[in-house]
Amino acid sequence: MRLTVASERVERVEPVSAQMSILLPDAQAVQKNVVTSFCHSVHFFPSRQAGESWVAKHTGTFILSIHKAHVLARLKNEAQYRDVLQ
Repeated sequence: MRLTVASERVERVEPVSAQMSILLPDAQAVQKNVVTSFCHSVHFFPSRQAGESWVAKHTGTFILSIHKAHVLARLKNEAQYRDVLQ
């Protein structure tokens, strides 16, 4: 997989069908250890089918396109770090 991302957009994704898994994080767990409580559930997959197979075995996870995941991350960061990003 190849991914080129700028702050405002995803510039390139190969394969085009790539997806990623996301987990709705538990706020307290993330504050204690973001890697084990969130990052370990965020993965890239070459297709939606491959991602769906993985999330079926991992409760609380779901699949997003790379573009939608980028938008989600931007919105989250803008909300959480608004003062710093201005």
